[in-house]
Amino acid sequence: NVGYYSLRPDQGHTLSYSQVDRVIQAFEKKNLRPLVIMHCRHFSNSANMSNSDQAIVQRWKDKKVLYTTPPKMNDDWFWLYAGVWRSSLEGGSGLVMVSNDQMRDHHFQMLSTRKFLKWRERHWGNFHFDDRSRDSAPSFVFPSKFSIRMQEAAAKGSWHVPTSDDRTKWICSPAPP
Repeated sequence: NVGYYSLRPDQGHTLSYSQVDRVIQAFEKKNLRPLVIMHCRHFSNSANMSNSDQAIVQRWKDKKVLYTTPPKMNDDWFWLYAGVWRSSLEGGSGLVMVSNDQMRDHHFQMLSTRKFLKWRERHWGNFHFDDRSRDSAPSFVFPSKFSIRMQEAAAKGSWHVPTSDDRTKWICSPAPP
């Protein structure tokens, strides 16, 4: 959904390849290797890409950061699978999926909703652009390095509960005597 950020396809807006490219570039500046997964309809002749959009897409292909999904398939399942698969491999704990789509329409279709929500908490990052200019750099909100869910200290029977949205204040409830 990076390419549609602040755009309304129902009002005639089209995908912004430059927005996607700015996110790619932001990760490359951090020496991270992004993977962009998009449906093939965004690259067909009917996509009406400008020359600059075509150059951007060619650069993605040259860098091997673009995977296009086949026709008649939902690209969400492809990038979700890629993210879950990669995060399960050694070194995959630092993987971050960047999207403002929280997958609410898909996680109810999964067999293990709780496990997905836990995975999403650890691997999901959000983004925004401060303004609509073509030069605006994206800002990111990456997942916390620790869980923000209530946790039990099993050995002692006490509970630790987050008390604020800023994720820094917790209370500890000791086990009863």
